[in-house]
Amino acid sequence: MPVIDNTVEPAAVITEDNRPVVVQRICLDFQFRAERHQDRFARFLETHRGPLGLGDPHDPASEYLQRVWPDGLPGSVIITNTSADEYGRWLLRPPVVGPHSSTFAVGGHAPAFRAYRRQGRLVVDGFVLVPHVQPRSFEVQVSGQVHINPSGEWMEPDDFALLEALPRQREHAEERLQLWRSYLNWREKLVHLGQVALRYERREITDGGKIRFSTRGKHDPGNLKRQVGSAVMLVAPLGASRSQDRWDPPTDKRQRLVRVGSVVKIAASNGSPASRLQQQGEHRRLECANADGQTSVFVTVQPDDDDRDAMLRAVPEEGFLLTSVFGDLKPLHTERRGMDRFRKDQGHNAYLPAWLFDVRQAGVPEATPSRSLDEEVLAQLDDDQRAAVTKAMAAPARSSAKRFGPVLKSPTRRAAAPLAHPLLEAAFGCSRAMMK
Repeated sequence: MPVIDNTVEPAAVITEDNRPVVVQRICLDFQFRAERHQDRFARFLETHRGPLGLGDPHDPASEYLQRVWPDGLPGSVIITNTSADEYGRWLLRPPVVGPHSSTFAVGGHAPAFRAYRRQGRLVVDGFVLVPHVQPRSFEVQVSGQVHINPSGEWMEPDDFALLEALPRQREHAEERLQLWRSYLNWREKLVHLGQVALRYERREITDGGKIRFSTRGKHDPGNLKRQVGSAVMLVAPLGASRSQDRWDPPTDKRQRLVRVGSVVKIAASNGSPASRLQQQGEHRRLECANADGQTSVFVTVQPDDDDRDAMLRAVPEEGFLLTSVFGDLKPLHTERRGMDRFRKDQGHNAYLPAWLFDVRQAGVPEATPSRSLDEEVLAQLDDDQRAAVTKAMAAPARSSAKRFGPVLKSPTRRAAAPLAHPLLEAAFGCSRAMMK
């Protein structure tokens, strides 16, 4: 195994042919952040004690770690650089070659540990299960003298320089997700543009227990009915907007809105006053004299809360009446959270960001597809998409389409639908939506 010449640029050395890297010491600290990983690690070992051949009933974790990385002896670790910023983070897993490597895993999966740099050591602060396979293109096997929970051993700065020079898959994933984030921002902007905001001057409880708002603005009652319908309405105080006349909330803080209920009636105020609310607003409307082209409209809301008096106390005397857009924003927020989990390797597959955006990272088919591939369908695909379909068709059909979620409703997907293979939809959806 070649020894790395530290006078050479680390990035150039590591990426060349994906060869193993040799460092002086690999110091792993499982104690400093033990509360973040020991419970899940212990449950895994206890569940699979038999297949792993663990005999120590009191400390199976130490027995397993001593088998994988004997303390103070030369050993190897397969490492992925999961850093997302200037602070180094890595994912460590056992080697797959060695006299005892078959006892490191169960069902083709082995423990892996998230770690970060602290005072010359790799502090373990997370546990995940990963495939027990040979190092992929985004991984490097690092060899050196391994120390578990050392008291006086430290890694050299050159050793960390090599680890920090490993390819950063999170940065690559973030670049590919940037267009998706821009698209979600655009959709959120459309949602807010479609939100109806009315400036109201008075509110009151009607005889039927509903809340009636006297609004004023440049809107037509008929169009307002079509826009609002029976939407759920929210109320914001005047101070929540940068303008006293129109809804203009600051973008640097989240607004606290009061939900009042659903709209049951929208009517113009051109008639004989029928309530104290209309009478109180009459003088103000006469002063304005409609010189600015504004009209007054009454919006009646059926409250959600049975305690009308308590709700009325929560609703300010003057403010803004808004249609609720929570239902439109929730899917966008869910997608953002999913992207953040994906970028941070918090999904079921810890290596997903490394290969999802490049179908060439997928394994070579080991079986002949059980269904014939329609040449007319394949003709609509580019080279990467065709490779994704071919590899998916050769893979075992162990999953259902529901596990992968919806994919794009494109003409090519509809053409490929007769193949009726769930992995085809997953592979084609990822290739079509994200790789291009």
